[in-house]
Amino acid sequence: MTPNKTARHELLRKFLEKGPIRNQEEMRQLLIKEGIEVNQATISRDIREMGLMKTPDGYLLPELAALRRNRPIGKISLGMILSIQDAANMVVVKTPPGLAPPTGIALDRLGLEEIIGTVSGDDTVFIATPSPEAARQLCERLEKESAL
Repeated sequence: MTPNKTARHELLRKFLEKGPIRNQEEMRQLLIKEGIEVNQATISRDIREMGLMKTPDGYLLPELAALRRNRPIGKISLGMILSIQDAANMVVVKTPPGLAPPTGIALDRLGLEEIIGTVSGDDTVFIATPSPEAARQLCERLEKESAL
């Protein structure tokens, strides 16, 4: 990332931590007030690169959007998990499109000893565990907590 992109992303994150930004033009105006001149194409690219979520209230950071969805169970929302499957020393979690990143963040933040780390795509989270037994235990725990 170039310093300008890094600075933009940091500023956008700072703005979004305070609450949603209604639209791309509002986002652009906030950056302009900070001395960063951008066009709509740049804002669109930043939204995609940062994984921002569009909600009825506006754009949100993925982790904050996830907390606003459905009914929270700990830090995971019910509607975020469609299926859970263990595979050797990994667990594969399927989500609706676009919800894997906030689900992965929520799982990482649970601080469970069964989770070494996560990798999120668009609708799938791969969870590394220390052993196949830990993967089975994590599957059972997540299925119970997400009411699958």
